[in-house]
Amino acid sequence: ALAFFTKAGDLYRYDAVAKDSTKLTPAGGVVGVLGASPDGEDVYFQDAGGIEHWHQGGGITQVVAGAEAATPSDYPPAIATTRVSADGDHLAFLSVEELTGYDNGGETEVYLYGPPLGGGAPILACASCNPTGERAQGSSTIPGAQANGTTHAYRPRALTADGARIFFNSGDDLVAQDTDSRPDVYEWEARGAGGCVRSPGCVSLISSGRSPD
Repeated sequence: ALAFFTKAGDLYRYDAVAKDSTKLTPAGGVVGVLGASPDGEDVYFQDAGGIEHWHQGGGITQVVAGAEAATPSDYPPAIATTRVSADGDHLAFLSVEELTGYDNGGETEVYLYGPPLGGGAPILACASCNPTGERAQGSSTIPGAQANGTTHAYRPRALTADGARIFFNSGDDLVAQDTDSRPDVYEWEARGAGGCVRSPGCVSLISSGRSPD
């Protein structure tokens, strides 16, 4: 059994079998943990330099630079709006920063980091940025943990296990069929998933885009 925890700006990995803790961040400055893979081989966190990815045996790789790259809702992990794929290779998160050069007008966007389908170096894709390139007219969100009728909280499954698809809400009209100017539910899928041939991915409506509800 493995657990991650922070102390005085450092991130640690605790092995319950060996009863031993290992410090993962020699430079410190950890602001929050965004999520970890089920096997404890990967963990993502925000520090003073940006969003970082620690992988067992591979050290730390920067996902994207920026002291405020992730939004506060992206952590803590128990209720966060972030998602980590089952294999630990993909991270979905929210940001108000212009991480891919798209003019988001200060609105929140959904980003997905990880290798493309079929392999290759990890890329950072904006799943909720308007495919037309027009400036954002509304924010996009991933639902955090919600009450589930008990004292437990449930986090909706927004990211598929392979990281190829992510589901999110958006107040922007991302496709021509969305005409209600209200928040709608969208799906983004990576190139090569389903019928998507656009790089890095395709966005489509889940809700009708024509209903006031």
